[in-house]
Amino acid sequence: TIKKYPKEHMRCGTSFLFIIIFVSLITLPFIPTLGIIGTLVTRVLHIFLVAMISYEVLKLNFKFKGSIFSKVFGIPGIWIQRYTTKKPSDDQIRVAQVSMANAIFFSNEDGKFLFDTILNETTEVNNG
Repeated sequence: TIKKYPKEHMRCGTSFLFIIIFVSLITLPFIPTLGIIGTLVTRVLHIFLVAMISYEVLKLNFKFKGSIFSKVFGIPGIWIQRYTTKKPSDDQIRVAQVSMANAIFFSNEDGKFLFDTILNETTEVNNG
């Protein structure tokens, strides 16, 4: 059932990188040049500013999926994902299922576990 879902999504790291570049290009002209030390300090602080703004834009993209805002910032990331990602193989899907099952298992305190069957059926996957 996992194969029916598209590989592209709004929260992908590729979309985040596009947003970082976009926000950086928008905000960089407003950063002053203040000599060597001043420029170094302002550019380092600019990295944090860009990261914070980009993360918030990514969250807003997902929150308002159908909006124009989401399309402006989200669609270019989806386009990039079409060229930089490929469909996962069956082994990769299996590894993802086992990883998710383990994450849920170790985060659950009362011992009830939804993915017992996945863990019971696991086999070692050889890479390469």
